[in-house]
Amino acid sequence: MRSFTLRANLALGRPWRVLTFSSLPLLLFAVIASAATENLETLTRQMKTESDFKVRLSAALKLGQLGDRLAIPVLTDALGDAQSSVRAVAASAIAKLVDREVTAQERTRAMAALRKVAERDPEPRTQNTAKNAIEVLDYYERVARPRRPKGGIFLDVARLEDSTGQLDAAALEELTKIGREALLASTDAILVEWPGGQMPSDKDLKKAKVRAGFAVLGTITQMDIQRSGKQAVVECKLSLIQATYPDRAARAFIDGKAKLETSNRESAIERAKTLCATNIVKHLMGKRLAADVTGPGE
Repeated sequence: MRSFTLRANLALGRPWRVLTFSSLPLLLFAVIASAATENLETLTRQMKTESDFKVRLSAALKLGQLGDRLAIPVLTDALGDAQSSVRAVAASAIAKLVDREVTAQERTRAMAALRKVAERDPEPRTQNTAKNAIEVLDYYERVARPRRPKGGIFLDVARLEDSTGQLDAAALEELTKIGREALLASTDAILVEWPGGQMPSDKDLKKAKVRAGFAVLGTITQMDIQRSGKQAVVECKLSLIQATYPDRAARAFIDGKAKLETSNRESAIERAKTLCATNIVKHLMGKRLAADVTGPGE
């Protein structure tokens, strides 16, 4: 992990507070099944050949839980299923599985099928699920666009840190990835990786005619849980230091908070902690930081 050496006076950035999130998303269906004992091939066959829609519905749920991008084609096919409930679960699973590694061809095919569901499905809930999935695919479409250094803005985003001790290394790696993707989704002008994989020098930036370079260090500084009866509130805070690159002269502080209500169960609280951190990282980096580095004052 790269370390930051900060010099000069720190310019205090404007504080930023994220909208409060009032609740976790409701489950579309009460049926939750473990996918641990069934592989992709078995579930794919069930999706394609089973006449009982409940079996297809269960298979779609399990495919989403498997976390394997290879399930996206069969889930895309399932958007044409005769049962609206299967179409809804397929759309939800696609939204869960898609990321920047999914091929453009697969995204295009899934997007076309989702648009049909969003526009024509007789069930409003299924339409809304498809619309939400479209937003996710559109997000990763922006993330995956090719970048050129010329005229762009390079950001060296260090791995996020956690001063609260509530998040493990794997969670911080994932949050860092989410933050970088949020920056890429915000504008085609931002690069978070340099061609060739090496960190660019000042000479490299000038040669490539990059508009500006910045370094970013982020820390989760708050993860509070307040319990009241059967409910709990999780509040988290992210602090960013924005510095110049490659000399790493501190330029600004950017802070933000998010809040989530959930049940008082430990498993629900753990999920809420992850979602709270995800929300604040996406919002603060994809909106405030992106606006700061691309704005006229950059």
